[in-house]
Amino acid sequence: MHRARKMTKGWAASALLLVLVAATSLEGVAAVEEPELLVSCPLAPASCLTFGFTFPGAGSLLAVEGLDMKNGYVLWAETINNGTDGIATKLGNYKVKLVAFDDQAMANNTEYYYGQLLNVTDFLLGPYGTSLTDVANKVAHANDRLIMFANAQAEEIYNHGYPLIFGVGTSAYHYVDPAVYYLRMRGARTAALLYSKAAFTSSVAQGALNSLVASGAVLEASSVLSFAEGTLNATTAQQYMRVIKNQDPDMFFACLLLRDAATLVNATKAIGYRPRAFFMTSAPSEPSFVEAMKKDAWYLLGPSQWQPSLGYSDQVFGSAANYAKRFRLRFNEEVSFTAAQSSAAGYVLQLGLGAADDPKNQSQVGAALHDLDTIQTFYGPVNFDTAGSNIAKPMVITQIMPPAKGAVGKVTVVAPEPYNAKRLIYPIPYVYSSASALRPFSLYALLSSFFLSSPSS
Repeated sequence: MHRARKMTKGWAASALLLVLVAATSLEGVAAVEEPELLVSCPLAPASCLTFGFTFPGAGSLLAVEGLDMKNGYVLWAETINNGTDGIATKLGNYKVKLVAFDDQAMANNTEYYYGQLLNVTDFLLGPYGTSLTDVANKVAHANDRLIMFANAQAEEIYNHGYPLIFGVGTSAYHYVDPAVYYLRMRGARTAALLYSKAAFTSSVAQGALNSLVASGAVLEASSVLSFAEGTLNATTAQQYMRVIKNQDPDMFFACLLLRDAATLVNATKAIGYRPRAFFMTSAPSEPSFVEAMKKDAWYLLGPSQWQPSLGYSDQVFGSAANYAKRFRLRFNEEVSFTAAQSSAAGYVLQLGLGAADDPKNQSQVGAALHDLDTIQTFYGPVNFDTAGSNIAKPMVITQIMPPAKGAVGKVTVVAPEPYNAKRLIYPIPYVYSSASALRPFSLYALLSSFFLSSPSS
């Protein structure tokens, strides 16, 4: 059953405020009028339901994330079509047709193409990113259409009062909570924060500030730095990191988009600095980043919506580990949580269709989704509040652990209990000194990372 939404309160007057900066789109709309057919329906049209979305394709700054999302939706549709029953509803069983437009991560394109999708789909799936999902949600709401999205986590997206929007991911406000809790319990006291003013990362940063203040961490105004989206480069990254290095906090939180992650890690290395705890959004759980950065990514902390090691399961995909295996066999690459939550969005919408009296009635499907008890999926529990946000699934924190062999680290869940496979390592066993030479922490600090008890969640 859905719960009444509890609105997040702002800080007191003395609190640090974050300004959300909306993504700017280019002028014009690409002249593509027919969506790409990703998955065809094997049955007659009357026994098919068509789902559509947009994604940032090749050439876009978000092409990696866009492909992950696209593949996640595709795997869900193919799994349904390969099954015996398809989507079982009160009016019969349906198979899936899946179509998409490449929006190149431009808001004008997203708005235009969702307008086109209204004419050729039964249900809408979300695009990639908070800003573009906000655009798609407005189109859906203006036309009384339901939209299920997976890859937009900023809290603000749920504040418009749209009755037919649903997001399966955990809110960005809670991305940092477990990391702050466990680091504070390990003795970390002071903190610094750097964030991009993109909508999503601003929301993560606001949540991080809230969590740090609530925990009693020491956070000065001068320890909170920000930059306009798209402006981080090697020079500016080193400038920011020199400021952080001079403050030498116990915990450093970098709320960045994936495309900025390598730049910041390289800048940190270039100035001879390694924070005692280095937390970064997006990148540490992204397989392509871990593989590309190799040893330079070791011990980085990051939030994750999902990992294959978690003990979740459902009747369509089986266990989380089984889903990861299916994805690897289908696409010949390791799965990211972006792909997993996209498949989960399709599965949850499928359950809403099955529970509605009329599976083609948008309002009835929306009401059915709200009325469902907590849904258990391979991606984790899902339960929507009145605004359409999933309030049932916890975030997990990962840390990139050194491998037994080679240089590519292993993404490992370290918090919270009981989801963790290993304990969080703090402080990082080796950090750069001011002289740019590696110096070890005490043996006690290293051993305590493995043997000291962690608090229960």
